[in-house]
Amino acid sequence: MDTFFEKIVPIKKTPLQFALQLSVAIFSAAVMFVLFVFIISHAMAELTMFLAVGVAALGYGAWRIITSFNVEYEYSLTNGYLDVDKIIAQRKRKRVLATRIKDLEAFGRYDAAKLENRRFETRVMAGNRGAENLWFAEMNTEKTGHTLLVFEPDDRILEAIKKDLPRIVASAAFPKE
Repeated sequence: MDTFFEKIVPIKKTPLQFALQLSVAIFSAAVMFVLFVFIISHAMAELTMFLAVGVAALGYGAWRIITSFNVEYEYSLTNGYLDVDKIIAQRKRKRVLATRIKDLEAFGRYDAAKLENRRFETRVMAGNRGAENLWFAEMNTEKTGHTLLVFEPDDRILEAIKKDLPRIVASAAFPKE
């Protein structure tokens, strides 16, 4: 029987990201206003067309930058394989990580204090910092090397992972109560 579960987790923006979005919006609006006033005050046809295209390009560029802060992660679990994709502004998807559940070296609830001093070639934070349901997975992959994945799986994904985990890893991650 095939198993397939997926979950999309929108990442909450930090205050710095909000400030950057606002700065881009204000700056681009101010420049567009100055260009618009210049277009109205100068009636030269060649310059007007050039500046109108510039205003449109600036507006489009600002929109692309502002919306690029909208990030979400998608976790897909298919027949013992875990894929993590980063989705930017619902228009661009990038595969961040792909691994077999059987290849996980460690798995459990995420505790930043226990993992902060450990060395990893790649750290993937695919969840909201400070969320209650953060889990970690440690693995070695060809593409990313010794990797730490921090993510927010739901109960369906956790149960599917539990089935495929190596016994020693599963017993550490899911102790019998």
